[in-house]
Amino acid sequence: MDVNDATWIADLLACGLIRSSFVPDEKFQELRTLQRTRKHLVREQTSHVQRLQKTLEEANIKSSLTRSFLMSWAFPAGR
Repeated sequence: MDVNDATWIADLLACGLIRSSFVPDEKFQELRTLQRTRKHLVREQTSHVQRLQKTLEEANIKSSLTRSFLMSWAFPAGR
């Protein structure tokens, strides 16, 4: 988006031709932030587990034996 687009949108908003953006309250914004953080941490944890699996496979350690161990270690029930 360039300056002309921003000016055009501002003029439309000033004339009442478009609605303003929805801005959630602070609690909702905090919840969204927590959800994004959790999503990021789960992805990072999964990446680490996959890296461990790859390393173990390269060391000729059976992945079927290690997969259940790694998953129970990284994602224990009750979390």
